[in-house]
Amino acid sequence: EEDDLTPEGLNDYETAVGRSVAWVYFSHNWYKNRAFPSNTVSWIYERGSIPFIRLMLRSTNEERDEADPTYALDAILNGDFDQDLVAWGQAAAEYDAPLIVEYGTEMNGEWFPWNGRWNGGEDDGTERFRATYRHIVRTICNAGATNVRWVFHVNDDDAPEEEWNAFENYYPGDDAVDWLGVSVYGALTPLEDEWPLFGDGMDEAVPRLTALAPTKPIFVLEFGVTKNNPLGDPAQWTDAALT
Repeated sequence: EEDDLTPEGLNDYETAVGRSVAWVYFSHNWYKNRAFPSNTVSWIYERGSIPFIRLMLRSTNEERDEADPTYALDAILNGDFDQDLVAWGQAAAEYDAPLIVEYGTEMNGEWFPWNGRWNGGEDDGTERFRATYRHIVRTICNAGATNVRWVFHVNDDDAPEEEWNAFENYYPGDDAVDWLGVSVYGALTPLEDEWPLFGDGMDEAVPRLTALAPTKPIFVLEFGVTKNNPLGDPAQWTDAALT
């Protein structure tokens, strides 16, 4: 569920790679708790890294072909969770240190309930997302959390691959976003019948992101590939990606 990080797990990772991490990336799933994840944030700071929080307003981690029954974009826009967001921002502001936060991870992918397909479709789904993103940023910042850097995190390809669902249409504006980020995955299961390469995904996404917000830094936030797919070798895929 991408929220079960431990100091021991981070120790193991840093030992394996021989490097200290700059940030520690984890999900804050609201189906478990809406309160700011102070315990995790505190031990990450104590380790000398920066917490990077995926703010996941969802009621389950299972893929559903619908808007979230609790945290639909309209409900967030209507202020149903403003009290929670204010408390979240107040807790974040208590740290005299930077935080990195993203909302709407891979919003151009229909596997997440904040995708426009489930929140108005081609008529106004992307507009609702933009407004929701801005509402969350404004509410948390107005609660005092000026130490937060906000991230707009897209998938490298749009799903559904339709003009209205292009990730550019979801961008909430330079005043609400500090960083851009992208996920670029290869095959995710041994049964997939395609073997997308990391470089091809980057070549597609990065020029679009650069044109979208030329002054914003771009980060690869997620990448990976399965093993045991007969179409390719995961070690070669990863070597090529890192090269």
